Amino acid sequence: MLDTKSTRFHADRSTQYTSHKLRNQLERWGMDQSMSDKGNCYDNACCESFFCSLKRELMPDSGYLETRRKALVAIFNISRASTTQGASTHQ
Repeated sequence: MLDTKSTRFHADRSTQYTSHKLRNQLERWGMDQSMSDKGNCYDNACCESFFCSLKRELMPDSGYLETRRKALVAIFNISRASTTQGASTHQ
């Protein structure tokens, strides 16, 4: 079971994230909810920028990998490309 006591759920102020149903579920799991201040679009800019970069750099253009095997092949190909260029992979 995942330990959620130290986990924070951060989201924007969209209706699906501010619903009572989600807030009650997070409370049952013992999670804190975090969101930006109302009317302050820059409050969440750092998180939005980070996840945008993460998706752009680590996600293939085709989207999420459907299977574990495809994910392993993608990781292997990235590692192999790094070692052929003289770099070492992180173990």
